[in-house]
Amino acid sequence: MNFATTIFVLFFLPVLSMGWALRGYPALYKYFITLVSLVFYGYAGVEYVLLLLLVAFMNWGCVRLREHEVRYEQNCPCCG
Repeated sequence: MNFATTIFVLFFLPVLSMGWALRGYPALYKYFITLVSLVFYGYAGVEYVLLLLLVAFMNWGCVRLREHEVRYEQNCPCCG
């Protein structure tokens, strides 16, 4: 999506307005910005959506793994 086009402005202004309106609701904002990101990258091509989802799930998995490691280290009888 070229930033100097009418379609970008027609996409960006409602997204900006909705994002501003949702700033007091962090959980809704998180889902909203994720959905809007998928739509934005999907406009350029499906492969970008797949790449974005792959990176998001990889990051989620790494964070979950690290949380598990930290929780184990905190409860470890030999380390504590």
